[in-house]
Amino acid sequence: MRAFTFACQITNLIVQEWIDDDKYCATENEFQCFVCLACSRLHWMNSRLENS
Repeated sequence: MRAFTFACQITNLIVQEWIDDDKYCATENEFQCFVCLACSRLHWMNSRLENS
C-alpha cells in the first residue's frame, strides 16, 4: 500500500487515501474513483498524477 494525496475540488482541503499497489493506475489515461473524506463525494483521479 502507498499513500495517495489529492486536493478536494469542493473544500480545497488536502485528502490522503491509501491505495493498493495492484490498483495503482498504470497509465495517465486510467482513472480511479475515490470517496473523498473531506466532502463525502466521489472524485475521479489518476493515481499517477498526485495533487492534480
